[in-house]
Amino acid sequence: MIRNYNPGLLNSSAFDWAILHKGMKQELGEILFTLLRQQYRPVYANDVFVVFSSDRQLPSLSFTSVHVKSLYIDELKYFLNQLAKPFHPLANQLKFRVKQIIRPRN
Repeated sequence: MIRNYNPGLLNSSAFDWAILHKGMKQELGEILFTLLRQQYRPVYANDVFVVFSSDRQLPSLSFTSVHVKSLYIDELKYFLNQLAKPFHPLANQLKFRVKQIIRPRN
């Protein structure tokens, strides 16, 4: 059993399945994007897990289905939030400066 989500493990075609636990979003890293690049498709999903497979004969779930969408939307939000963190202090400073500039003079 593989206990971490190392995207390098999927560089070979040795895996037919990948099971992602939604509660481990921080550990997912780039694994979700690696799965998509390698054309794994969701074949089963519930409140806790999403199962991806490379088997084209299995029926796939829509990426807009409730349980699948929650995985990648939350992962995308987390990723974008991490990218934006360094800019929060800069944005706050910019807001402060703009307020000073446009403040009406008495």
